[in-house]
Amino acid sequence: MGEHSTLVEQSYSLIREDIIFGRLNPNSPLRIERLKDSYSVGASPLREALSRLLTDGLVTSEGLRGFRVAPVSLADFRDITESRLLVETAALRLAVERGDSQWEGNLVAAHYHLSRLGERQNMDPQDFMIEMERLNREFHLVLIAGSKSAHLVRICMQLFDFSRRYRNISLRGNPGRAHEVNDEHDAIHSATLQRDADTAVRLIAEHIESTYRSVSKALEVYAA
Repeated sequence: MGEHSTLVEQSYSLIREDIIFGRLNPNSPLRIERLKDSYSVGASPLREALSRLLTDGLVTSEGLRGFRVAPVSLADFRDITESRLLVETAALRLAVERGDSQWEGNLVAAHYHLSRLGERQNMDPQDFMIEMERLNREFHLVLIAGSKSAHLVRICMQLFDFSRRYRNISLRGNPGRAHEVNDEHDAIHSATLQRDADTAVRLIAEHIESTYRSVSKALEVYAA
């Protein structure tokens, strides 16, 4: 990978994470001159990175007026939620059917690290939220990896990241809420390891809907 491609990839990853974690607010302009200072990179890699984010749906384009962070709305979050319900439940059912012993071990490890996070009582709330989101994403990724469908996993995780953006917006004002989903993860983990596909699928669907209910309450201030 050449230097230019490396800079594009780095810029893409950094801006993407700042959007997903809510550090770049919905609808805020993404001016190249300001981004050059923020990310210490030139205009050309930034434009390519923004074009990729436009394809991802995390950035919008206003023609000659440039780029903006994509807006948020309850309708969009409902669409994301319904899409997750379709594909993530299908991926989990396949994982229960196809997953091998290595997948089981990976799932046990991912659940262990996520469940132990609550014991780290002295963490800064913002650091806790970031680490919780990282471990939460890893748990969901490993959970469906047993499906052995690379395309299905990719779609699931793209939707998960869209949902994660909304979740992070809602958590900024109340990071303590991140502790509330441990019981749901425990139940999903247990049913999956027991190879009880019907229960695991029902629980992941309830978990996704629970996320929708809790996050939607925080969207009013951001809704267009």
